[in-house]
Amino acid sequence: MDTVIFERISKILIRLNRGDSLGDIRNSTSIVEDLGFDSLRLIDLTLAIEGEFGIRTFPIQAWYDTEALVSGKRFTVGSLVNACGKCLATGRDSRGTGVGRTKNRS
Repeated sequence: MDTVIFERISKILIRLNRGDSLGDIRNSTSIVEDLGFDSLRLIDLTLAIEGEFGIRTFPIQAWYDTEALVSGKRFTVGSLVNACGKCLATGRDSRGTGVGRTKNRS
């Protein structure tokens, strides 16, 4: 698991929680069950990940669909880190467009 991605996602989670401590965030921490993220906060999380990593469209629906099939603890930080890592490694998002921001050439 990429520790850099983990650290960056952990900082995003803390920021979205308005800087309040979330306790000890681990790979096994459920974003929904343990951190209390609802659907609106998951949208905020998606937008923050796209901005942080320069991903044009993070495949949140694919991640959600995969996690819905998991028995036990779902929507974990570790699974989100893996999904983000795969997206960055392939250089593609769920719609096949390139990953990364385009530079504004004004």
